[in-house]
Amino acid sequence: MKSTRVLSALAIITAAGAPAIAGFTVINPPSGSEQSHFQIINTVYGGGFVPAGLGFTNGPISAIRAHDNNGAGGTIPGFLDVLNGSAAGGDDDQQWTDGVVSSESRAVFAGFSQSFGYFAGATGSIGGTNYIPLIDVVGNGYAVTGTNQQTFNSPFRFGRDNVAHDGVHRVSSLDTDNASDQMITYEITGVNGGRKTWLLFFADTVGGDYDYNDLVIELVVVPVPASVYGGMAGLGLLGTGMMARRRRLAR
Repeated sequence: MKSTRVLSALAIITAAGAPAIAGFTVINPPSGSEQSHFQIINTVYGGGFVPAGLGFTNGPISAIRAHDNNGAGGTIPGFLDVLNGSAAGGDDDQQWTDGVVSSESRAVFAGFSQSFGYFAGATGSIGGTNYIPLIDVVGNGYAVTGTNQQTFNSPFRFGRDNVAHDGVHRVSSLDTDNASDQMITYEITGVNGGRKTWLLFFADTVGGDYDYNDLVIELVVVPVPASVYGGMAGLGLLGTGMMARRRRLAR
């Protein structure tokens, strides 16, 4: 009887999207043969997952949903630190800071071509050449390729475009850049040797189906020795983002 209830719950979460909860964007059910967040996480991280709150777990590995907008009246309460941030920490996933990050494409369920990148600065135009591409994804479904490593030293926003980088259906992780939320984030624990890991799910079209499975990117923090950070600081290469993080940690 218990196993029947579990299987029924998994069938429901596979077909349905996430419910409406304050601070979290609603995820619509996937269309046709496309995959839900549950199915994607279950496939990428080895199976055996069950729902856990707004996320999922299989015991040793958990996918913890980050806030989408945790501010009153749409304000942004703080930056999410790539290196030391926490999905349960209260800052939402719209603006990010600091860290050396390896990024890899994990899935694409979309008709448009997919490019993953970012926009420098906490705010600012996402038009023209302000989009900085990191990965032009090749393939569809789970048969995708594309990797990159990038050092982020100051506030930035994640984004996606098509591989022509011409701004068609270009979106940002900052809701006010799009007039809607175009990215859902999970912190993945228990993988990659314990290194901080994030999984980003993009909706590639403003006003689209909002099942947030068009582009899925895994971010894994790359450890940098303290001596390297010290040398970079001496050369003035860390920028305002690292200094801001140190001020926050010193409070």
